[in-house]
Amino acid sequence: DSSSGAYNVNGAVGGTYSGNAQYVAWAWKAGDHDDSLPQINTEGNIDSIVSVNDAAGFSIVKFNGGSGANTVGHGLSQAPELFIMKSANVSGTWGVYIKDLGANKYLTLNSSDAVTTSTGVWNNTHPTSTVLHWQGGLVAAGGSQYTNIAYCWYSVSGYSKIGYYTGTGVSGLQVPLSFSPKFLLVKGEGSTGWIIIDNKRPTPTGNYELYPNLTNSEDTSATSFVLGTNKFTVNSTGTWHNINGTKYIYMAFK
Repeated sequence: DSSSGAYNVNGAVGGTYSGNAQYVAWAWKAGDHDDSLPQINTEGNIDSIVSVNDAAGFSIVKFNGGSGANTVGHGLSQAPELFIMKSANVSGTWGVYIKDLGANKYLTLNSSDAVTTSTGVWNNTHPTSTVLHWQGGLVAAGGSQYTNIAYCWYSVSGYSKIGYYTGTGVSGLQVPLSFSPKFLLVKGEGSTGWIIIDNKRPTPTGNYELYPNLTNSEDTSATSFVLGTNKFTVNSTGTWHNINGTKYIYMAFK
């Protein structure tokens, strides 16, 4: 599936059993490797290799490190609203840029840390229709011997949405969409965990939550999010879901 992963108990699509263990995966398709192999992109001051599915608003970017302020081409036709950047061959954090938080802020996918303010990490500059801005050594590795990866998305009407909702502190908050979501990723700007919901895992009594920044098994008691028709609903007043006045970023896919 080019947007959200599918779960299948025999492992044919996105999940499998290994003894008593169950696995789930979510996959985004970039370039069609039969027709459009990854290409060299020279838009930035450091060249990149990109695999792009512009119709789905998604690209994968591979590039070498560099010291100081840098740019790298992402291959999309418009500026990404969210990208995740990580060094591939050296330890480090998963830095997350979100347009709605600002060019001087980032989140960390592997932690529940609150949003961090830094004018350096994205060079205090939003992505353009051609390049990402980043600072070597902060999220992406700085040395040219290192390889970095970025996963980039922008919203596609009727298919995906990257945005935020502001908590009300009242259960039943509805967030309208132009499609019926099958996958939802949510993170509050404060010290809250990341939450993944989907409608592919077998969930007989609610939408089970998984937490990318934790090693926990899925929360089988969770009913905080309901994926509905052209919307999702937040049925919680919890810190991770719906505190009054708190901004929660989300990424939803059909």
